[in-house]
Amino acid sequence: MEARTILLDQADGILTVTLNRPEILNALDLPQWEALTQAFERARDDTTIRALVITGAGRAFSAGADINSMQARGADEQVDRLAPINRAVRLLAALPRSAPACPWPAIWRWPPRAPVSPSAGSGWGWWPTAAVAGC
Repeated sequence: MEARTILLDQADGILTVTLNRPEILNALDLPQWEALTQAFERARDDTTIRALVITGAGRAFSAGADINSMQARGADEQVDRLAPINRAVRLLAALPRSAPACPWPAIWRWPPRAPVSPSAGSGWGWWPTAAVAGC
């Protein structure tokens, strides 16, 4: 059985999305981007969700892209890879404006001991989109 790399928990109107690859600091591969897109669509379409929390399992929020999975793909596939990433990021940015129960907050948070610096990788760069987007 394959471990789930994106965990969803919905309780009391809050959808918590957890990146679940702590052994590689929650680096994101293409299947995870597709799962994130599905989670963000769920948040957009489900009127019982009033808040979205995105977090990472283990000691890091996200190291960014999974370089090993990128290297396994050819150059032509890299361009195709951008479409699901762009879709997920655009959905996340639009959530507070497009959710039926708007306004509601979308929250990203670092794990308690995660480094907060540019050296932490590019994984943290697009998450604030949700925190600053408003209705």
